[in-house]
Amino acid sequence: MRRIPLVFAVFLAAAAHMTPPRALAQEPADASRDETRSRAGAWSWDAAARGPGADGPGANGPGAVRTGAVDAVRRDTPSGLPVPRFVSLKSGKTFCRIGPSFSHPVRLTYMRRGLPVVVVAETHDHWRKVRDRDGDECWVHRSKLSGAETALVVEDGLVVRARPSAGAPARARLGAGVVARVEEHRDGWSRVAADAARGWVPRAGLWGASESDAFAAAHN
Repeated sequence: MRRIPLVFAVFLAAAAHMTPPRALAQEPADASRDETRSRAGAWSWDAAARGPGADGPGANGPGAVRTGAVDAVRRDTPSGLPVPRFVSLKSGKTFCRIGPSFSHPVRLTYMRRGLPVVVVAETHDHWRKVRDRDGDECWVHRSKLSGAETALVVEDGLVVRARPSAGAPARARLGAGVVARVEEHRDGWSRVAADAARGWVPRAGLWGASESDAFAAAHN
C-alpha cells in the first residue's frame, strides 16, 4: 500500500518552542463596566442584526461565524466593509483590549501572526471589536489587522490533496492549530499553503477566510 507522506507544518516545529496563540492578561475588577462604557457610539453587529435566537447556546462559541454565511451581513458600517467579516492578525504579538482605545487595559495577548479573527463591531476612529474561534471578544486597532486570507485548521490530520476532490492524491496532512494561507476557493474546497504543504482541503476542516466572506486584501 502506498504510504501518504506526512508534512508536519507549524505544529510539529519543535513542540517545546511553540508559542500559545494567546495569553490571558490580568483584568481589573471593573473591566466589564469599562467595556460597556467604551462601546457607546460604536457600530456593532448586535443581537438585532443577527436575528431571533442569535444569543442562544453557542452563539458566540467556536464556529459561530465559520464561513461568512451568517443570518445578516451589514455594510452600513463606519468603514463601509461588511460586518461580520474575517481578518487576520498582522504581527506575532497583538494586544487586544477591553475597550476601543490604547488607554484601555489589555484583555488578551495573541501570540500568533496570521491568526484569523472575526470583526463584530467598529468605531469611527478605526477600532475593531474582534471575536476569536473560542468566542472571546476584545478590541484591536485596525493598524494591527490584515486583509491577508488565512484559516485555522480545526480538524487534526486534515488531508491536503492535489486537486479539490476526495479522490485526488494526498500530498500532506495538517494538524489542528496550524494557521494556513488561503489561496483559492472552489466548490467547498480551499487551496492552502502551510510551510512546505500546499494543496486542497475541505472547507469543513478550516475556520477563517471563505469565498463568501469578502476577505479583500488590504482591507480590515
